Parts: sequence; C-alpha cells; structure tokens
Amino acid sequence: MKAIAEVFTYISENNLYEDNDWQENSPEDHYAALMRHLDEWWMNESKATCLDHESNLHTLKHVLANAAILVFLGTEE
Repeated sequence: MKAIAEVFTYISENNLYEDNDWQENSPEDHYAALMRHLDEWWMNESKATCLDHESNLHTLKHVLANAAILVFLGTEE
C-alpha cells in the first residue's frame, strides 16, 4: 500500500492529473503503462535499483499503482 501511495503522491505533487483525470484513461492505457514499467524492470540488470526515469521511484511501484487502477476500473459499476 505504501508503494502505491508513493506513486499517487508523486502524481499529485507534480500535477500530472487534474482531480481524478486518471479515471478518464482507458483500461488499455493503464495496462500499457503497467506493462511498460514491468518490461523496464524485467530488462534491467539491477532489478533492485530499477527506477522510473521521471519519478525516481522503483518501477515495480508503478506496476502496483497501475494494477490498483485496473482493479478500480475493472470492478466499478
């Protein structure tokens, strides 16, 4: 949970989305982002220190955040 909170805090502090605009992106967009971060981690030789180039957070934290978004979008009625 802390990892997901760190990603959302970064997003909020850097004004990357206006009030819940991330909900307007399609599940396919969030899936693509999840896979991009997962591939980046997988291809990195030093998996423990694989950081996202924008946020400087571990790429797996972004994977978790995108997965949480997919759960939210996929279970919302």
